[in-house]
Amino acid sequence: MIEMEKTTVLSFNKRISLVKSEVFAQLSETKELDTIKGSQTSGFYSLATIEKYLNPALQKYELDLDLEIFSDKIIGHWYDCLSEKQRDIEIDFHRIENVEKLQLMANMVQSEGAVKSYTRRYALTSILRLPSTDLIDKQQQQKQQQKQQQKPVPQPQTISQNQITRYYAILKSKELDKDYIDSLIKTIYKIESLKNWLKYDYDNITKFLESNNKDIIIEKLGEKILKLGLKIPTEKNKKYN
Repeated sequence: MIEMEKTTVLSFNKRISLVKSEVFAQLSETKELDTIKGSQTSGFYSLATIEKYLNPALQKYELDLDLEIFSDKIIGHWYDCLSEKQRDIEIDFHRIENVEKLQLMANMVQSEGAVKSYTRRYALTSILRLPSTDLIDKQQQQKQQQKQQQKPVPQPQTISQNQITRYYAILKSKELDKDYIDSLIKTIYKIESLKNWLKYDYDNITKFLESNNKDIIIEKLGEKILKLGLKIPTEKNKKYN
């Protein structure tokens, strides 16, 4: 009687939350994880294991949970036995492709009934927010990894001949020795040719060249080389030629 009075005080949503937390706590405590058929991997709760703790919790909190299973989705219906309230939750099942043909489940999923048992377990795991690492989850993870591996890795963009021409035009306007500045640039960015110069680095340097005078340019580039622990190249020509 006391237990019934406590239950009636709680709201519909609160009792649903309590069912979820109690089932999760009991499963976590007992650690009744099942092994994926045909492998040594464990990490999901069977339908029987889930229902062993779910049904008493539903009875305790005067609730019921029903499932409608479709080809592309599962709808869970929470019912309040103390009123006419109902709460629905939809689970997308469309992403599970060919569940009846899963390689490691060939012996288990041989009939429509077995497939429904599997989808019911999957639905309850989602509705109750239980941890699960089973075959379908693993299948989806593998597909995601394959998609990521197939994506082409973008290559760093190097500068064009027109950009090199612009760079030399800036040097000429600043009366800088192009061979000497080239040697500084190649030392800083560890490139053998300006054609290997990355656009991002080029943009930063050209902005720097345009914003400063000759002496500051040579001084700052030299400081950058020293910070890298490298030796500053010798300036052979003092004038641009």
